[in-house]
Amino acid sequence: MDIPYFLVGVYHYIAHLLFFQSTFKQAGAWRKQITSPRQGGIKVEEEKKEPQEIKIEIDDVTAQGVYINLAMIGHSDNEFVLDFIFVQPQTQKAKVRARVITSPGHAKRLLSALGENIAKYEQKHGEIKISRAPEGKVGFLH
Repeated sequence: MDIPYFLVGVYHYIAHLLFFQSTFKQAGAWRKQITSPRQGGIKVEEEKKEPQEIKIEIDDVTAQGVYINLAMIGHSDNEFVLDFIFVQPQTQKAKVRARVITSPGHAKRLLSALGENIAKYEQKHGEIKISRAPEGKVGFLH
């Protein structure tokens, strides 16, 4: 019996899923059930589990937050570094209040989330006016 060409690709896909099925089960993200073409066709069911709630704790000092009015961002192949800085008016010095180091993927998700929140804020309160950037060169002192 000749098997149509597209079924060979489907069969290869099913074999691939069976090979990695234990990985999917271990991750707990998906459950797949596969039936053979001889049992009346190919059936793939995917069931997503409910995301587990992450309980986030914050200590009192961190909950107070810090005010910043400048941010500097740098990156390498593997990470982004975000320095949050407070520049005191009328002075030549500033201090890094917090440094966040994260992956490029998370930096992009952060950018997206910040963009969504700014859009919601502007929809409710009007356009945010941006003042001109500070003049002069900003550099680090060690």
